[in-house]
Amino acid sequence: MADSNVEDRIRQYKLVEQFFGRFRAEEDDHIVGGFNTYRDLADFQRQLEQAITSLALRRIEEVEKVRSATYPASSPVSGRTRRSIFISYSHADEYWLKRLKIHLRPLEREGEIEYWDDTKIRPGALWRDEIRTAIEKSRVAVLLISADFLASEFISANELPPLLEAAAAEGAVILPVLVSPCRFMKTPSLSRFQSVNAPSEPLIGISRAQSEATLVKVIDAVAEAVVEQPAA
Repeated sequence: MADSNVEDRIRQYKLVEQFFGRFRAEEDDHIVGGFNTYRDLADFQRQLEQAITSLALRRIEEVEKVRSATYPASSPVSGRTRRSIFISYSHADEYWLKRLKIHLRPLEREGEIEYWDDTKIRPGALWRDEIRTAIEKSRVAVLLISADFLASEFISANELPPLLEAAAAEGAVILPVLVSPCRFMKTPSLSRFQSVNAPSEPLIGISRAQSEATLVKVIDAVAEAVVEQPAA
């Protein structure tokens, strides 16, 4: 019985040693972690969540670095093989995003298209990479343009440049949809693309039936560009 107790204690000591070994560096055995004090249970939970989130983000970055080093960047996707729809919008115009997605749903259900907007970015994801990948796959970019859209630094810096480059280099189709009165016609980088609706007839300035008809025109243009495009 005594030997059994000794063996059990040795096993427990080893487990404890392994646990605390995680707090020491391998090269010089110095402490790299330790204990902390917390005001209450809620404070402990908050700090634990922050630590786990930080660790997860570091691990994601490490995986992305390894993947980038292991797999070379793919060649640009040609316009004829792009099948996805990229939707760029201001969160102030979220209502029109929802209406557009409802109109897109039949094509999506039939497997004819897939679409992407920033609501599909997963928590903790590397959002720049997700946006870049979505744009590279897109045949059509639907721009829900308003004063809020034109004022958005995020859209101006992260979405429009690669979209406009894809249009110039790979034949991606840009479909501006005027949501509200704005300086669209005085924004040369955008006004060179034919808008689905006239700037004098933005979605918020027309009847419900007319706005729905405009969204149908958007879907028809999407189908023409993606579903009905000639095979590569």
